[in-house]
Amino acid sequence: PRRVLSSATRALPPLVPRPPRAEHRGAVAMAMRPPRCGVVVLLALCAAALVCVARGQTSAILDQALNHKETAVASIKARLESGAVALADGSLDAATCGGGAASSCTAALGTPFCDINFGNTAGCSCRGRAIDTSKSVIKTSAKLDVSATALKRTACLAAHLQPNLTAMYSTMIETGDTKWLYFGSKDGVIVNYPGFVWGDQTAPDGCDEYYDSRLRPWQMTAATGPKNIVLILDVSGSMSVANRLGLMKAAAVKVIDSATHSDYIGIVTFNNAGATYQGLTTMAKALPAFRTRLKSYIGGLSSGGGTNFEAGFAAAFALIDSSRAKKYAASCHTTYMFLTDGIATNPKDMIRARQATDAGKDEHYFTVAFGTGTDYDMLRGMSCDIGAVFTPVPDGDEAALQRAMISYYKFYALQKTLSKVEGFTWTEPYTSVPDIWGPLTSVSAPVYDKTREPWHMMGVASADATVCNLELKAPETPAPATLTTVTGCTCKSGAWTYKGVSYSGCSDVDWPVPWCATGPGCGVCDSTITSTGCWDDCQATGQAAALESELLRRATSWCESSDLPACAVEALRRTADPTHAAACTVCSAADIEKYQWAIDGPDANTSAAATSAAAGFTLSSTSGGLAGTLFDSNTATCSCSTDMSPSCSCTAPPPLSPFPPPSPPAPPKEEGAKEELPIGIIVGAIAGVMLIAVVWGVYLRCVGRGASKPPMMQPQPIIQMQPIINMPPTTHMPLGYGYTQAAPPAIAPVFRPGYPPAYTPPQGEAPPYGNQPPPPYPQQYPPPPPSAPARNYYPST
Repeated sequence: PRRVLSSATRALPPLVPRPPRAEHRGAVAMAMRPPRCGVVVLLALCAAALVCVARGQTSAILDQALNHKETAVASIKARLESGAVALADGSLDAATCGGGAASSCTAALGTPFCDINFGNTAGCSCRGRAIDTSKSVIKTSAKLDVSATALKRTACLAAHLQPNLTAMYSTMIETGDTKWLYFGSKDGVIVNYPGFVWGDQTAPDGCDEYYDSRLRPWQMTAATGPKNIVLILDVSGSMSVANRLGLMKAAAVKVIDSATHSDYIGIVTFNNAGATYQGLTTMAKALPAFRTRLKSYIGGLSSGGGTNFEAGFAAAFALIDSSRAKKYAASCHTTYMFLTDGIATNPKDMIRARQATDAGKDEHYFTVAFGTGTDYDMLRGMSCDIGAVFTPVPDGDEAALQRAMISYYKFYALQKTLSKVEGFTWTEPYTSVPDIWGPLTSVSAPVYDKTREPWHMMGVASADATVCNLELKAPETPAPATLTTVTGCTCKSGAWTYKGVSYSGCSDVDWPVPWCATGPGCGVCDSTITSTGCWDDCQATGQAAALESELLRRATSWCESSDLPACAVEALRRTADPTHAAACTVCSAADIEKYQWAIDGPDANTSAAATSAAAGFTLSSTSGGLAGTLFDSNTATCSCSTDMSPSCSCTAPPPLSPFPPPSPPAPPKEEGAKEELPIGIIVGAIAGVMLIAVVWGVYLRCVGRGASKPPMMQPQPIIQMQPIINMPPTTHMPLGYGYTQAAPPAIAPVFRPGYPPAYTPPQGEAPPYGNQPPPPYPQQYPPPPPSAPARNYYPST
């Protein structure tokens, strides 16, 4: 346990007054050399002060880099929301919508060139990827079941957004560490900038037909917020029929991939009895390495035995309760995703009994009935009784099953919409699609149609950044003398055992982060886990850990614990199960229409003004093989480097121009503008000066103990600010464990602040929120050109 320092502190002895200058001059000859220990302490604390200043400066640089991305996303969000206004009033029409974006599944780009910052491509002689900075591209698929109206509206919004994206190219991508700027619609359609060819498969059933932006971490976390996810999966013998088990595995993998570091996840399988992944008694943070293990576990599931719904829910409830007790759960919503193809005793009584207790608060249920032979009526009735959303899925429909397994996306998006939640979320480092050099992290914000009440969430705006560049801006931490944990425990020295296997130090076996056995009474104590009876997560160190801790802090800044109105849940049920006429809740037609608008937007209530822009043009894409063209990725012979530099040499067709088109000039600095010193530098400098002042006082007393030893006149040390060094990119640095690092922040609910006034819009653009000017743009990151002003709508969190 950590030692708590007493608030009472010992007063420093009074400083020896400096003698008059004349007296001091006469006493110089008698002065003795100051004690060597005092000089050493003084120099050491001076060095510590410099480190404090440097770390404060580094933290300020990281804050500026992250805030810069948030400002860019705010600009994209505002432009899209003004586009919704223009679509509603008819000012954005067919003439301005047409030709706004190209299909990403095509063999042609308008004005392509090879950008070395986007990976290695044989068609570019391994000098980059062919991109188009003049237009975005749209990625969709027939598997998403997107209506023509919704797709055309997204194309119109892409055309409306294009001037902002083009203006951001020079500051965000060409000279910055951003790779992609994008918008994911509520239907799973993605608008991506700069434009690029998605892949070699351009046939209608190719080009990654199952890609759904709602399942990507950047969109899922912005639309739903932090949450607990428990998958309750039927593995009874009947799941072997019609490849149900195989389709369930594919859909479960998609759900796992959509989770982020702000989520906790657990898996329960059931037939006659319930079981958890590897027998774990808690959920775990959904970090990438752990998600990979969960997906491998899902892939190895087999079917057999009977069906016991109650056993599955009992195991899920025990997992959640244990996770909360051991603090391995998000302090936010809990999601139970229940999938079955069988018939069993109705578990509604045990679920309703839980809902009547404190443990059942802010817990939400989603039921998927898969295949013929399932008791649809019983599961529908159960869903009505417990307030769940029920979705039936026929045999063989993989796309429908995938949509059903993420039905909680619409639930939490609706909850955010009705609460009018604004703000940013960040993902942990992840692999981009398409993959480029090294991991990325993304910042995202929800985009709303605010033309009527309630609002409608149109999708999510996002920008990413290369992790290796951000890590260089993160503070470093020193290594401790002994292995410690996030709660201050000391790892057991020597060997310890887990499941009969011996380990020493920290291990990540069966867990998302390295952990170790601890002494009695420290950490999480469970006699069945380790030979010592207790365990805890090891502390991470290094710039990578500092960056991920800050990303997590920003990702968990929102959690609004509230239940949806009964008629809002009823509207969700009708969206998920449109063929069933019977209602669980009696609601007026006006209420259902209101909430369906919030869920589906203009698709649910199409007006002439809202769809006129989308009605005047047609969508088309050009198909054709890429092999042998300038866009041929030739991945069999030309692989991408992971160290942010080209490493391959391939024989390929003549390359495109390796140089991008000239960027627009940087905007002139406003006359009279003053440079602002980052707050981290100021705080670090003040702390350093205070340290030196205290040591100087102690030193004067040490030297002036006797009357015959007047203090020497020592010059005050001069501390210069360390210059900011732009270091070249390096390889992605993995987390180091066993060293000190500030413990990750507790995931606690943060109440949503009121939406602040926004910016003064350009001439001719309707002001969506107000006219308060934005705060100054962060130093060292020049704002975009005047055509896309930097706009900050959100208070800092």
